[in-house]
Amino acid sequence: MGTPPREVELTEHDIDLVTVVAEDLRYIARPAHEQVTRTDVRLIATVLRRLLLHGDYGRAWRLMGNLGEPSLRAMDPEPSVSDVPNPMWIHYAYAGGSSPSRARYAGLAMVVVPGAEHKGREAFGAAIQGDFGQRHSVRRTYKLTAYLRSTCIQIAANKINRGDLLHYVTNKLGGAHLDRKRTTGRDQRLSDLLDCGHLVVAGLPGPYFEVLTMASDLASSDDARSFVDAVMQRYPPEMDEPDRLYLREGVDGPWTWMPLGAEPATGSRNT
Repeated sequence: MGTPPREVELTEHDIDLVTVVAEDLRYIARPAHEQVTRTDVRLIATVLRRLLLHGDYGRAWRLMGNLGEPSLRAMDPEPSVSDVPNPMWIHYAYAGGSSPSRARYAGLAMVVVPGAEHKGREAFGAAIQGDFGQRHSVRRTYKLTAYLRSTCIQIAANKINRGDLLHYVTNKLGGAHLDRKRTTGRDQRLSDLLDCGHLVVAGLPGPYFEVLTMASDLASSDDARSFVDAVMQRYPPEMDEPDRLYLREGVDGPWTWMPLGAEPATGSRNT
């Protein structure tokens, strides 16, 4: 995280913000013990929208005394198709990367060279096929703003950045809203490129899977982990044991607790 963060006194509202962000980062970092579903991704997308598009993670980062923006590492799919002679040959290129599910890929591109380009040019065809086979996506380090502007999907010459993809999944596919209207220029462009679908990974359409990798990119980053640790240490959660029931006398009386599933030691019964 660079220089040690400077500790500043936070208001109750600010404490709420940093603790909610830390809890959300812990939520999206949980390992998937079962098959990840589309519903899981839609719920994760709404969390990412608030953390990334609404800027809560960046604000919370600075409230905890950190300078600038947090960083994270993610796949860049552009190098795998950067030298394709005709962008129309690029059917699609997806970034992929880490994933909490059992399924994963790190860079996936389908480049289809038309048969007419091979006719009478067999040497060219063999060379280009071998050359494409050597290209790979690369993993890069991004600051948060640059990450949202970075390409995660390319279709022909159209590059879709991570911020627009997150907008599409949360506002159009049922993350926060299920909306079939495609009235704005951005919505219509994303619809034309993504509504048809070209990729399904372990039951998840390509755009869903890219959102899942975004969650993993963010939650597994060194800066996110350090941020969560700092918040949990400074503002440790109270009464969060999962096997206890807490009871309070009045609005400001003492707390007591009993184990869940056990009979109370004392009690009364009205007859």
